[in-house]
Amino acid sequence: IAFTLIAMDPKGFIEPDRYAAIIEDFVDRLKASGDGEILLPGEPEDRALDRARKHGVTVASDIMAQFVEMDSEQ
Repeated sequence: IAFTLIAMDPKGFIEPDRYAAIIEDFVDRLKASGDGEILLPGEPEDRALDRARKHGVTVASDIMAQFVEMDSEQ
């Protein structure tokens, strides 16, 4: 198994604003191409973080009891 990875700075080839516009167009077209919702890497995590910030997180009762116990020991 072998692979090659080449990383290039697009600023060497195209203006940053133009590059951003091309990427935005690509993402819009990609998302419109499927029957269902298409998520890009990081989007599920961003949604989970937003949900946690709005509604909090669920902590199992046994874990919560351990937190309470640790807090009372200090």
